[in-house]
Amino acid sequence: ELGVKYIVVCRVKPPETTIPGLNPVWADPTMASPGSKSTETASIYLSQNTRWQPRARLESAPAVPVAFVNDEPDRVTLSPVTSGRDTLILADTQAAGWRASVDDAAAKIQTADGSLRSVPITPAGRHRITFTYRPTLFLLGLYLSLLTVLGLIAHLSFALTRNIRAAGGIEGSNVEQAQD
Repeated sequence: ELGVKYIVVCRVKPPETTIPGLNPVWADPTMASPGSKSTETASIYLSQNTRWQPRARLESAPAVPVAFVNDEPDRVTLSPVTSGRDTLILADTQAAGWRASVDDAAAKIQTADGSLRSVPITPAGRHRITFTYRPTLFLLGLYLSLLTVLGLIAHLSFALTRNIRAAGGIEGSNVEQAQD
């Protein structure tokens, strides 16, 4: 399915003849690009996708979009209003590492329409749903890298201290011993 509300194409036949779910909105044969080597005349077509649904929607009202509070690559916050038990569907691909919360309480992410993220919502009213991306392997790699850096710093400081002691200490401390 197309994930867009409208499409604009330049072609010989209207897109509705080959793509199901499109309604013609506008066509103009005069705007087609000149210089085409084809003997057939192309037109510019604007078509509406009747199967389009909002990116975030409630299962009970699929044509009504849900308000976005925050939309970043690793964090999406939505504010749906429900009239009872419902499911929020977010048209973003479900993948390992995504976590969800409904009204600041952890929630289990389910899969809708084969690959989209969804979360059940139980009480009626306004809610705050947050999806946060925290991939386990990335965090594990980050912690291992930090541990490695700390180990390297500890090793270098130990080696430096040992070399200073082996060389007789810091130059200023030898001067104090000579004065005694």
